[in-house]
Amino acid sequence: MDGVSAQVSLKAHGDAASPDPGRFAVEIGDGAIAGIRFAQPGASPLLFCHANGFCASTYRRVLARLAADFDVFALDLRGHGRSSLPADPQRFGSWVAHAGDIAAFLDAAPAALGVAGPWRLAGHSMG
Repeated sequence: MDGVSAQVSLKAHGDAASPDPGRFAVEIGDGAIAGIRFAQPGASPLLFCHANGFCASTYRRVLARLAADFDVFALDLRGHGRSSLPADPQRFGSWVAHAGDIAAFLDAAPAALGVAGPWRLAGHSMG
């Protein structure tokens, strides 16, 4: 993806039960998609997407348990959490924009965040 940039602030998360992931933001076109990461370099990347009305950090305790086996990423989808993507309900009347944002993140993540390997995807409701 052209013009990809990332702001990355990853904290060490200690053991897999820690609720303190690092945060990231990746530019994907009309704004930045933000999220949290339980970094596990070399592990298979797992992307988690939240339900409507929640944000990524709502799931941090559950996701921390997965960090022993995966490099866990959880997004703040458009209109949620720290993402700066526009979320005008008059303009976005379906989940299609969210699907496009997820696809754009998956395209940008290898260069922006140094992620390699096939992704595993998981989510709750809208995610």
